[in-house]
Amino acid sequence: FSMGIARGTQSLIKNSTWGAFNSATKISNTIGKGAAALTFDKPYIREREILSRDKPLHVAQGIAFGLRDFGLGCFQGIGGIVYEPLRGAYDERLPGMVKGIGRGAIGFGLKPMIGVVDFVTRTTEGIRNTATYWDEIRRGRVRPPRYFGRDKVLETYSMVKSRGQELLFTIDHGKYRKYFYVHHIEEETTIVLLSNAHIISMSRYDSEQEDWNVKVSDICGIETDKRGVLLHL
Repeated sequence: FSMGIARGTQSLIKNSTWGAFNSATKISNTIGKGAAALTFDKPYIREREILSRDKPLHVAQGIAFGLRDFGLGCFQGIGGIVYEPLRGAYDERLPGMVKGIGRGAIGFGLKPMIGVVDFVTRTTEGIRNTATYWDEIRRGRVRPPRYFGRDKVLETYSMVKSRGQELLFTIDHGKYRKYFYVHHIEEETTIVLLSNAHIISMSRYDSEQEDWNVKVSDICGIETDKRGVLLHL
């Protein structure tokens, strides 16, 4: 009986927390989107949309994402005073410069404020997801997380790409999380993975530790023979 009361209380707190912070997340997200549209800065709006696709799993990650987005707002707002007129002049000369001055002035006032709103959104989103974080861990994943490329465009789910991305992100405690998966080959005992910047080899029996890696920029030439592929560095 006491176990049932405890579980019911836990469920009530968890669902109440999730509901309250879900509402707060949606409200602040709507405010942020509306304010961003008023900047008339399409590259900035696009960058915010791409960053918003990174969903925090828990409150610590939510705060980290929030600080990142707040930094983006401040950097874009202050830097826009200079680079918006220059960008406008490059695109449309004098009329473009005038438009750029206007965008820079608007952005200087709005973008840092949007950064604050984004910080609130990401933090509340992290708190909301913390309420169900341990449920997800206990439940376990049916399939690897969806693959997203450099442009963060949503694609049809691919088990191969998702598996490759998961391998890349879990090597050496996330050492390669900032890079993008390109292709991988799984042999009987070895996995060779290609990212946008590295070729990485690992054992199938311990895929979280790399055996060796080579930077793509260090490769001077490639040869193939009966033994396999030879990289010239």
